[in-house]
Amino acid sequence: MSSAAPTGDRSPAPEAPAGPEAEGPSLPELVRRRGAPLLEGLERHLPGAGEHADATASYALIAAAELGYERPRAELLREVAKLHDVGKVYLPSGLLAKPIRELSVTERAGLDRHFLAGAQLAAGAGIPAEICAWIRAAGERYDGAGPGGLASDAIPSESRVIHAASVCDELLRASAEEAPGGASISPGARAANGLLARAGTELDPASAVALADALERAG
Repeated sequence: MSSAAPTGDRSPAPEAPAGPEAEGPSLPELVRRRGAPLLEGLERHLPGAGEHADATASYALIAAAELGYERPRAELLREVAKLHDVGKVYLPSGLLAKPIRELSVTERAGLDRHFLAGAQLAAGAGIPAEICAWIRAAGERYDGAGPGGLASDAIPSESRVIHAASVCDELLRASAEEAPGGASISPGARAANGLLARAGTELDPASAVALADALERAG
């Protein structure tokens, strides 16, 4: 199995704000600083959310390396990936506590709106609009069945990577809980199979393959 380059062109590289900060922090550092209060608020509302945010960021960085992103772009993607769920601060705790398979159609639609809310929070924190668009599209499905109806190359490539990275963490957690001691297939292999099973429907194939390859190499 080999990873392929992301389909479609990558989004244009956002520019750091003009003014005093232009000579200050890099764009990844700017996103980290301005996103930190949003992550703190999310953790207070949804304890444990920070672990998923950090894991998603790590897997996004791995996928970016597999897909040939240059280092500054990959580091920016890592910082943005941490913020993909910050819009959940607006959702009731009862809804967030429910397993996704138990959500009604109305509840699922409400959950999906957190990507738009997260993009708006990020914009309010002073994060550039081009980057906020990555957060907004992070819940889109490759087949077009996501909340905004975007599909395939219409979804920013960075958003596709973030979505796959988030699913990767969820699959690894579920696999680790389900795999009995001494099972013939490891949680990593289970998660890799889960990623590949969703490639082309929920997930961007290139991103799913990139992460599956990395998991298989890690054993």
